[in-house]
Amino acid sequence: MSIWDRVSLETINDIDLQMVLSWRNQDFVRRMMYNSEIISKKEHLEWFARIQNSNTSIAKIFYFENQPYGVVNIHQIDYTNRTCEWSFYIGEKGAPSGLGTILGYLAIDYIFNRLHLRKLCAEVIEFNYKSYHFHKKFGFEEEGLLKEHIKKEGKYVDIYLFGLFKSNWLEQSNQLKEQIEIKFIGQ
Repeated sequence: MSIWDRVSLETINDIDLQMVLSWRNQDFVRRMMYNSEIISKKEHLEWFARIQNSNTSIAKIFYFENQPYGVVNIHQIDYTNRTCEWSFYIGEKGAPSGLGTILGYLAIDYIFNRLHLRKLCAEVIEFNYKSYHFHKKFGFEEEGLLKEHIKKEGKYVDIYLFGLFKSNWLEQSNQLKEQIEIKFIGQ
């Protein structure tokens, strides 16, 4: 069975909310977000209501073998300019290695081929080396730097700005897909 038959992105619904909140409030997830504070249930429900009523935001849960492992948020969707921003994380501790890469591939493919957008933008906190290298591996180009933009852990830190165009994605997506398939053969 192909790895692609074993993964999916599904719309978040009411029964997923507690799980998503617990993932979001884990230290290793919060540390890499702009807002590192614990999210209350009230705040979480308000976020979910905004997503449900929004034309510019989409939230999906990433599944591997029918088990939920992470979240992708597609936001600031601009259908006129055909751009958006994203954020994502694997929230399940002990998730199989490489699931973040698969989540990223599925989400980018969804953004460009289902939403028909032309550019995906991302922001990465300076000490999130894993995300920085992830974006580079997926062909994002560094487009700017917001110096000392947010306060984290008592000091102001920089934010890297990345962009990926659909044309660049289409040039490299098959190669990335093959690399993912090779990694997951036999798993």
